[in-house]
Amino acid sequence: MRQGAIAVALFLGSALVAGLLLLMSRNVQSAPSAPDYFVYNRMQTTTLHLPHQSRIYDTVFTTTFQIGIEKYVLGSWLRMPTDAITKAASCIPTDPPTATCQIIWGQHVVTFAGTGRGTVYLEYDTRSRAWRDPDSRIITLTYPVGPFDPQAEFGLTNTVLFSRTLKPFLTPGALITPPGYTYDEENRTLQWTLTRTPRLEFTVTFTEPLLGSDLVIDRLEMSPERPTVGQMVHYTAVVRNQGAYGSGRAILAELFVRPYVLGPPIVLTDHVGGWAWVDKHGIERGYGEDALFKWYAPAPYQVYLPLVVREHRAGSAPPVANAGAWLPGSYWWPGLRSGEVITGVTSFQWPEECGTQVCGVWAKVDPSYLEVGVVYEWWGYNPEGLDCGQGEDGLPTCDEERNNIAAAFTRFLIYLPAVLRGQ
Repeated sequence: MRQGAIAVALFLGSALVAGLLLLMSRNVQSAPSAPDYFVYNRMQTTTLHLPHQSRIYDTVFTTTFQIGIEKYVLGSWLRMPTDAITKAASCIPTDPPTATCQIIWGQHVVTFAGTGRGTVYLEYDTRSRAWRDPDSRIITLTYPVGPFDPQAEFGLTNTVLFSRTLKPFLTPGALITPPGYTYDEENRTLQWTLTRTPRLEFTVTFTEPLLGSDLVIDRLEMSPERPTVGQMVHYTAVVRNQGAYGSGRAILAELFVRPYVLGPPIVLTDHVGGWAWVDKHGIERGYGEDALFKWYAPAPYQVYLPLVVREHRAGSAPPVANAGAWLPGSYWWPGLRSGEVITGVTSFQWPEECGTQVCGVWAKVDPSYLEVGVVYEWWGYNPEGLDCGQGEDGLPTCDEERNNIAAAFTRFLIYLPAVLRGQ
């Protein structure tokens, strides 16, 4: 009896173990495969804008995020920076196509409520993703992308677009992560294309070499001060960079000799009386390269060489007299560092129209020749000639033009032509 009970117990135990093993085997076989964490396809454009002209020394930059997601799981939410200003949001259900989607705003998040999947779009501005070191020209842009689930993967095309006014200077030592990017210098785009990736952070550190230069004309002189028609007149201009940073580009300054009734050439695209223009009769006129100052050296300012007689030495040629000359030079100068000064000269005959009209003389640094595709600028990559005009009050519509023009004399000292002097 006792032995029979033991045998029954062993049998039952064996059967229980076999049953458990069979059940475990079935559970393992029927267990689902590892979940597919490829949750969506995302296309994102991040546009980095330079501060407005009136705030060029700001250390933070406005960044626009445009986010488009296909196969987005409706009912999820997207986190935005705490300082985000939303510009647009939309949602189109796609799976199933009969589903609905509602946009629900929360504190720093937006929820695309619904079932299934859809195509969503979100656009916002923020100033917390890009900044500049106040003591340098280094700009850093950094931001995370992706769901918080560390196992979730998604497809991503991420593009950093530098706006027209901000062209980055990417040095070999520039920090750009993650690797695998492409940079299109002509279109100012930095792009990554990732087939499957978990959440990651993008960082771009670069140098803006032109931020904060400010070219001014310290002095404009002419000799003689009271010329007659046809008389050769010599002009000298002194240009200084009073900005915090180097100009980074060639320096160009233009001379204007024109009727005073036209006023000073405030707008950068105004070349009447300067390099080239078309008069009211449609005739092309201008002083050509003679209207562009030729730079010769940072110092001294006096550029006209006076009479010089070489010392006669035994066995050498007889003394040679130099009646004086203006130093030659080029109207291109590679750029000015902060505080640097250059002097330029040019000469041409006093024009005939100034024999019957009151003429003024001005010099302007940073002119723009849009018709020939040449643009000069005072900071960043923002050509003033494209953005600045003249208001109803006759003053420029942007601040910098107020100090990039200088006159050779004031209105009360202006030289009157002979016909007017006799009246």
